[in-house]
Amino acid sequence: MPVVMTGEALWRLSAPGPAPSALTAVASAVAYVYAVYVLVAFLIFLSPNAPWQKAVEGAKTLDAQNPAWVNAPIHVRAGIDVALFALWATVHSTLARPLVKKTLLLGAWNRPVFVAQGAGLLHFLIAQWVPLTYVLWDVPKAWHTTLWCAFVGGAIITLTASFALDHFALFGLSDGFGVDINRLVGLKESEKDRDDASPALSSRWHYTLVAHPMMSGFLISFWCVPCLTLGHFLFSSLATVYILTATSLLEEPDLRRELGPAYEHYLRSVPSFCPFAPPRR
Repeated sequence: MPVVMTGEALWRLSAPGPAPSALTAVASAVAYVYAVYVLVAFLIFLSPNAPWQKAVEGAKTLDAQNPAWVNAPIHVRAGIDVALFALWATVHSTLARPLVKKTLLLGAWNRPVFVAQGAGLLHFLIAQWVPLTYVLWDVPKAWHTTLWCAFVGGAIITLTASFALDHFALFGLSDGFGVDINRLVGLKESEKDRDDASPALSSRWHYTLVAHPMMSGFLISFWCVPCLTLGHFLFSSLATVYILTATSLLEEPDLRRELGPAYEHYLRSVPSFCPFAPPRR
């Protein structure tokens, strides 16, 4: 029973595979808890010198020193960081492709495995990231609170957009337990949110404003920081290029094939990332 909404991924396929079991339920729950932990660590990683850093003293940020490479030349440090990001992005994008999912035939294990590997490689990136601490901008202190509020706002947009999409399926819990958790907790989309021409296409809440709201939230958090170091600029630039490229060249073509003209019409009716930008023509 394929169920696919507009958004960041195609996660359910009708390919045969193992049915949900007690083991897949436990694995999906563990993967979910681990992914939440890594995402919180990721937000801390992106926010050196934020007001909340005192409460999480000792947590790794992208400007924290990496003893293994403290004396390495700048091009070596930058190369390591690019390689770390490329590793995460390559594996993440490859395993997200429908053809790969159909080939692996993981069934109920598909989403929990995808969530676990994505979190694991992101955790590895955070742990191994080598700082480049040259400061590119440091805005006046009067603007710090505004920018940190925007940073937190971006994170909230990403989180709430995941619930507009189907948070529990996106993070593997629905597949692992074999239950539509979104419906159980009363977050299932209503019939008016579905497209008559393509019942698998849903656009509600954030998705009435932009086609990729989760990515919009990430982009806000990547760039809305009071002090931007060279390492932060490198990460944010890599992540921005990846988001723009992956959504236009990988995700959207997959969804066009899966959902047909209805999705094409949807893409032309809303902007990709910024609600104030004109829709595509």
